[in-house]
Amino acid sequence: YLKIVFIDPKNTKAYLNAATILYNAKPRRYADAATMYEKYLSLDKSKEAYENITSAYNSLKNYDKSYSYEIEGLVKYPDDILLEKNAAIASFNLKKYDEAAKYYKAVPDSMLSINDLKNAGASFSTIKADSIAIMYYEKVIKKDSTQSSLFMDIANSYFRNKENEKAVKYYAEKIKIDPKYEPA
Repeated sequence: YLKIVFIDPKNTKAYLNAATILYNAKPRRYADAATMYEKYLSLDKSKEAYENITSAYNSLKNYDKSYSYEIEGLVKYPDDILLEKNAAIASFNLKKYDEAAKYYKAVPDSMLSINDLKNAGASFSTIKADSIAIMYYEKVIKKDSTQSSLFMDIANSYFRNKENEKAVKYYAEKIKIDPKYEPA
């Protein structure tokens, strides 16, 4: 495919196939795949290319590039859940918490890892949507009870909203795990 694009630089199928092979290669060759996807996207705009280039750039921690392709892709494919998930990840890492919250809310929980759920909770907490943040944090604890670091976040959110009984429950859970943790 690389020889084909060398001979015919406008061959979209060759760019897409080369990018897909590089994207799926073991070990991952995300940087090379992203370059091929960029060339492909300059000629044609497929949903798969937007999904994969944004995933590749997120994996490379190049959130600025990922974010720009996510926004471009979401204009063309506004209901694409994978693009919304990738947009949430990039937005969170770019500290665009209001956008991250909006995108996380659009993604089904089944597509979110524990880390994604924590980041969703942090996004909502940062924009002062404590009730939604608590919902995400509780999903994390339900999936992984070892995430005791979230007990304080949940307790503090309940405390800020004057839901003292619920706050006490999580402060007590934190104290059980770490009896010397003075803030709890």
